[in-house]
Amino acid sequence: MSAFRSHNIYLYIMKVSIIVKEINPSYSQELADKHHNGEETEDNYKYNWEDEFEIAEEVSDFRILNNTVYKLEGMKDGEKFSYDIASMTVIECETKSGVSRFAASRSLIKDTKKNIAKDGDVTFYLILKGGKKVVNPMDGIYIAEHDFPIELPAEEIEISGDEEE
Repeated sequence: MSAFRSHNIYLYIMKVSIIVKEINPSYSQELADKHHNGEETEDNYKYNWEDEFEIAEEVSDFRILNNTVYKLEGMKDGEKFSYDIASMTVIECETKSGVSRFAASRSLIKDTKKNIAKDGDVTFYLILKGGKKVVNPMDGIYIAEHDFPIELPAEEIEISGDEEE
């Protein structure tokens, strides 16, 4: 079990899970309640997709940075590039091996929620608005199309840097 400090409170965690979901803007809870006992169906589903990431090592520090800059780095046509993407929410998980980062444009985020289990395990939910164009240059990174550098066609780049575990 590891200790980490968040908002001046020491918490002990064994593992961290990050769950990212995109809301289906066409979902109707009213329809689900009326015809399907509140349950979603094949034609009325709540989320378009879900990604789940688990940090393999014990996390010693867990940070959520709101309205910050995320540095997108990689290679295009054999040359290195680096772009600062503003207005991002960045989740950092520090382990013995380094820092894993997950990020999303603030304009994409509908809600966040952090659950801390009695044993210290953390599950962080990042709920994205549906109906928005998202560029996903690497696992765990969600950038609003209007925030993504115009100079970088998303399908032609190799991203370097942190990768989730």
